[in-house]
Amino acid sequence: MFHRWLIQALYIRRQVISEKVYFKEEQRIDQLGIKLFMAATTALSLVSFLLADWGPPIPVELAMTMMGVAFALIWVNIMVFAMKFETRITNRGIYYKYPPIVWKWKQVTYQELADWRIRKYSIWREFGGPGHKNKLFKKEKGIIINGDQGLELTFKNGKRLLLGTQRPGELKIAIKRAKGEESAESWERRKHLH
Repeated sequence: MFHRWLIQALYIRRQVISEKVYFKEEQRIDQLGIKLFMAATTALSLVSFLLADWGPPIPVELAMTMMGVAFALIWVNIMVFAMKFETRITNRGIYYKYPPIVWKWKQVTYQELADWRIRKYSIWREFGGPGHKNKLFKKEKGIIINGDQGLELTFKNGKRLLLGTQRPGELKIAIKRAKGEESAESWERRKHLH
């Protein structure tokens, strides 16, 4: 039993070591408006809960509801501010995760793709805000945190996935390198130009 586990662990380690990483990016929600709104709503619910204790007596059910709302808002704030969206480009494909929504690394192999491109988008008009989004009645998903540019992946089955990025130029070059579309020499020349 142990030898099977050891062989599996060594095989997985060999696969990970054989992967060459061309690009890594981590993003967190940095939009001041969202942070202020979340902090204000949480503070308001806590203050109203505390003020209710000093005023005239209120029903227990209302006090419990107010306390539940306050703690739920605190929990949501902690989750939102702790969340980070990670992207990796390797020779085996494109990886992404966005805990707690997408806990494990999701892999998109280059063979699954019909096309890919870097494009501009409107975070509010197209997706209704940052986060992990599904467009209704369309075969499109998006994980967008900040900015207005992303990597749009079009799959052979017609579905699309938009992964937001703060470094679109580097991402584009990394995918070309990972797919073997750009030589190491031209990569070095570009690196020295920037």
